[in-house]
Amino acid sequence: MQLKLSENIKFYRKKLELTQEELAENMSVTVGAVSKWESGANVPDISTLMELANFFDISMDELLGYNLSSKKVDDMHEKINDLCNAHKFKEAITEIKSALVRYPHSFKILYISAETYYLYVFEAGKKEYAQHAIDLYNKALEHISQSTEPFINEYSIKSKICQLYSFTDPKKALEGFKEINYEGQKSMAISLLLTKEGKREEALEHSTYAIIKSFLSSCEALSNTSYTLASSGKRKDIKTAIEMTDSVLMVIDAFAHNKKLNYIHKLKAGALSFKAFYYECLEDHESMKKYLNEAYRIAYEMDKENLPSDLSKGLKYYFIDKPLFSFDNIGVGVVEGIENAFKKELTVPYSPLNDHLAPVLEYWKELKKGMKE
Repeated sequence: MQLKLSENIKFYRKKLELTQEELAENMSVTVGAVSKWESGANVPDISTLMELANFFDISMDELLGYNLSSKKVDDMHEKINDLCNAHKFKEAITEIKSALVRYPHSFKILYISAETYYLYVFEAGKKEYAQHAIDLYNKALEHISQSTEPFINEYSIKSKICQLYSFTDPKKALEGFKEINYEGQKSMAISLLLTKEGKREEALEHSTYAIIKSFLSSCEALSNTSYTLASSGKRKDIKTAIEMTDSVLMVIDAFAHNKKLNYIHKLKAGALSFKAFYYECLEDHESMKKYLNEAYRIAYEMDKENLPSDLSKGLKYYFIDKPLFSFDNIGVGVVEGIENAFKKELTVPYSPLNDHLAPVLEYWKELKKGMKE
């Protein structure tokens, strides 16, 4: 332990870019004392150890180098987590108080502690604990570099802080949500707060952006996942891919004005073309032709009318007094865009579905040729 302690004192001193003289001055000791600590010739007394841990912003266990430290942190984390899952919040908070005394700089402990209070506020309605959760989340942010979970990051933590402020300080919550509203992720939360303030028009604008994002994200997630699933080449996966594509078509029909052709039908043509492709993968040539015919009809009509990529003309639920144009990877012309998409997929070397793409592309070209004639 002594060897590890001496190494740690030296490591954390250098991490703060301090000389032995500067550390000695901060600890109110001589340079010789610091030199002996780092060489292992001497050990600081308990009060100095506590001062060093606080100065380096680490726990005593981290400073001393206990090998069992991480295991103890994991054990405490697991115990608190289990109590939360069992909705035993009072018992969890008792454990939290003990864990925070022992590991005040552990991100894992700080985060599970904040999460416990967060759940206590939202599940048990204990709004008076909102500030406890906010303080712990802010402390966790100071140690975010320790996080190993991909979905726990600065954005996710700040989002929860804003949700908690909706109880204690709605104006601060609104400011916070606007600050982290990357790509409209928090538009709905902003809208709800604005509605409570009586700012209906501004709230509807944010609601519209939330609807658009939800619509486009749902279509994209379902479409991309269906292709990833189908790429296994297994019949079961391809059938599920068809079901997912049907869900895309349902979402499109639910959100789009279907009486007149509009930009949303461009997405519909793309979804129908890939549904046709999936049927070809099942060697159901008739179904492939059926859905490709439908896709081509929409694509041809859209190109003939030269419709703009204006979402405001295509969405049922649009409450903004200005147009909103969108861009996608299908291309400007719908017919050429879908054809190019099939050609592009044929160049993917690892796909076991390439053999099925060629007949779909050939039939698409036949449809295009027949329409020209």
